[in-house]
Amino acid sequence: MTEENNTSHSTASVETQYFAEQEVNKIQEREAIRAQDRKKAPMKPLPADYFAKQGRGGVEARAQAAKEIAESQMPIGVRKFTAKAELEKSLRASGAVADGSMCVATKYFNEKAAEKESPKAAFSKEHVETMPAAIQKFTLAAREESRKKKLALEDLKNNPAEVPPGVAHFTPGV
Repeated sequence: MTEENNTSHSTASVETQYFAEQEVNKIQEREAIRAQDRKKAPMKPLPADYFAKQGRGGVEARAQAAKEIAESQMPIGVRKFTAKAELEKSLRASGAVADGSMCVATKYFNEKAAEKESPKAAFSKEHVETMPAAIQKFTLAAREESRKKKLALEDLKNNPAEVPPGVAHFTPGV
């Protein structure tokens, strides 16, 4: 009986040593990972509307392409009057047109409205709301992954794989 107790005690001792070594290894791995994280440069904070602006940029690019296609097929007269209307619209928006024909009260209240908006614009330029770091990290990683997948799909479209011999045999048109 004493031999059985001694062997079970020594086995437990070996097991305990093994698990103690495993725990030490885990702690060393964690410290190595933390040291690597400390060496990394901190992530630059992005504005809160960063992804919305990227989406708008894509939409604007597609709209511009559609506009160019439409303008290429537009008659000369229509193109001329469309350009003239856009010019008038931009002048009206900037307030350059009708400044001389405005009454004194309208000019006064337009100036007051411009004065009220200027502090808000200055504050918004100084104070930029930043995106939370976790959202930024995971969203950027997900977008990078989807970009890689899109590139892989484009590559497959441009360079299709060879047709297997069995498919080529039974479908000669492929």
